[in-house]
Amino acid sequence: RVASLDVLGFSKWFAAEKVVEVVVAFVVIAYFSVREVSQMAAARALELHSPDNVDPEVLEGLAYCAFMIPRCFLLFAVDLLLSPVLLVLLALSRAGVDIEPCRKLLVECVARPIEHDPLTFLGLARSWRRDYWNWFDVGFLVSAWTAFALAIASGSRLSEDLAVVTTIFLGVKLCSLVRYTNESFARFILMIEKIVYDLRVFVIFFFIILLVFAFSFYLFLGH
Repeated sequence: RVASLDVLGFSKWFAAEKVVEVVVAFVVIAYFSVREVSQMAAARALELHSPDNVDPEVLEGLAYCAFMIPRCFLLFAVDLLLSPVLLVLLALSRAGVDIEPCRKLLVECVARPIEHDPLTFLGLARSWRRDYWNWFDVGFLVSAWTAFALAIASGSRLSEDLAVVTTIFLGVKLCSLVRYTNESFARFILMIEKIVYDLRVFVIFFFIILLVFAFSFYLFLGH
């Protein structure tokens, strides 16, 4: 509805309609944002509760490099961010203060999670990032918050492209929510997922063809 006001120039049903819609949009987007962050935190905590760390000594060659480089890079970046804290702990250690509890806390909260998986340490647990519906949720939240910011900013206007992208992600989000409402809906969406997976090569080429025609018509009709 906000897109119809900004993009299509429809008239308002009542004077404060856009204000009411913006408030409702904020509540809805904030709810789904908190819900997604909570799911990410729960998946991260569950994975780190019983990490399956790989012994780097059994790796060789490129496998060893692929294993160690991201972990060393992330550990270096975290150490830079925590350098004031580490300097204080170093000074306390030289002064004779027992910093063993702090060292154990840093190992448990920083070193071991990074050793387990750098992306999990950053909040993207393996179980979360392997579910492609979560990436659609991220796209929905990013586009929705961007559209919301443009809708409330003075002097700005919601663009047609952003409105289209947000509408697409809203449709995908609606499909993901419908899965949990009824067993028949869940079976149907699961069937569609399996069909798309089995025909993934055809779907990729079909999607490329659709993109070509979509861009062509967009450029043609845009002038």
